[in-house]
Amino acid sequence: MKKTGKTPLSKACYLVAILVPAWASAENNDPLRLGAGVSWMSDSNLFRADSSTPDAVRSDRATSAFALLSAETTLSRQRLYADLNVGSVKFSKSSYLDYDTQDLSAGWSGEFPLRLRSGIDWKRSQTLASFADLGTPRRNLVRRDSLNGNFDLPFAGDWHLIAAGGGSQSRNSNAIDAVSDVDANSFEAGFRYATSYGNQFDVVLHSAHTRYPERSLNALFDTQYREQLADFRVQWAASGASRLVGHAGYLRRRNQNLDYRNFSGASFRLVHIWQASGSLGLNTTIYRDMGAAGDNEFDAVVSKGLRFEPGWELSSKTRLGAALEWAQRDYLGNVQEILFGAGAAGEARRDQTRSARLFVSYAPSRWASLSASWCGAKRESNRALRNYLDHSGTVNVQLLF
Repeated sequence: MKKTGKTPLSKACYLVAILVPAWASAENNDPLRLGAGVSWMSDSNLFRADSSTPDAVRSDRATSAFALLSAETTLSRQRLYADLNVGSVKFSKSSYLDYDTQDLSAGWSGEFPLRLRSGIDWKRSQTLASFADLGTPRRNLVRRDSLNGNFDLPFAGDWHLIAAGGGSQSRNSNAIDAVSDVDANSFEAGFRYATSYGNQFDVVLHSAHTRYPERSLNALFDTQYREQLADFRVQWAASGASRLVGHAGYLRRRNQNLDYRNFSGASFRLVHIWQASGSLGLNTTIYRDMGAAGDNEFDAVVSKGLRFEPGWELSSKTRLGAALEWAQRDYLGNVQEILFGAGAAGEARRDQTRSARLFVSYAPSRWASLSASWCGAKRESNRALRNYLDHSGTVNVQLLF
């Protein structure tokens, strides 16, 4: 199942604040790690309410605490690992939204005779669904599980045969959102050209089958669909200071029964990584994704965007960073269009979002870190009651033992 689910910056700000501790990016070769941390967040528009309805705009604060256990071992040419990160989020005003977080993973990877490399990994996550576009704000926890495997077999010089496959499911805790429960499986195969300099080029055919077990077929919702993606993937170091990473392909979705919800088109995400000096860097991302509009899969969208992420390492302990993003979402087979008709001049729904993030992190030692960030997002839509303005700030403290 393909989501535009590369998270927009405005939502990523919230997830970073609650779920992603600063230690995650730190290098650490210890076979066993223990950690804990606390985050404080303030949000000016928690429910992403429309700016023209001030009574619906509610600010709130949240405190989250987490604990982690990470283990890794290598046996000959086999690697085993497991990561467990659990926590709890408490809101100051909207206490009915309080929830427990989960971020669990385990896996194995190894190398066999004939240079065959293979691996398998399992992941589980649980977090609060986005409030954007919900008519009535409600508590809905989304739990996602996935199990995937892959292999890579060299067969002629720098050429490799590659394949991957797996399954996933998504479950919603709120009965209203159960129609968005998902079961999916996928398989892909193709060829890879990998050079001795670390450059890598893949040509892959990907196929996925997605089902909604709690849906009944009607004029608005289908019960399953299939997707095919022909994809070119690249990891290319143009120079010591410049790299290009990403994919570009053509995606085709066909629903089981409702043809008007079918779509196809280009799908790509390319990231240029430029290290101007030892302390200055800039990542530039351009993308066009096609897939589910959000956590509650009532609509599909085409998302197009451009993101700039500069970073500056002031010292070995202090880092500054920023992110600026412009994104546009064009809705496909929109349920609201069918129920209430198109907007002015028959236009389909289109949203444009501008967002920014600033952050600073300080790690006085390998076992302690402190970070703070500010995020701002503004969405403008050609649909009534879909505009919003939001600002949020976070402070994180983490300890790693």
